[in-house]
Amino acid sequence: MALLAGKRIIITGAASGIGRATSIRAAEEGAHVIAVDLSDDVHQTVTAITAAGGSAFAEVADASREDDVRRFVMACTDRWGGIDGIYANAGVRGAGKPLTELNLKTGSAPWL
Repeated sequence: MALLAGKRIIITGAASGIGRATSIRAAEEGAHVIAVDLSDDVHQTVTAITAAGGSAFAEVADASREDDVRRFVMACTDRWGGIDGIYANAGVRGAGKPLTELNLKTGSAPWL
């Protein structure tokens, strides 16, 4: 039995690098993957997964934007009935802050 059989996983930063490799590996282990990235190249990740017989779909979205996050979370729950895991791999530019210091309403996150 595959390690992630039937699990529904959202992976951000999935168009390249670690996010792409993680998306492909999760699908190889039986996960349903929603691959999220700012770049349209995320569709290439999904093509690689589905060509190998895996289950995935792409969402072009900005993981730092609350509305985009709501959209791809709802897409996952609408399609597969829930979420079992999220790998927040999307990168940000500039100096970061501790998670406890971020606030979407005031825009205190350095990338907002």
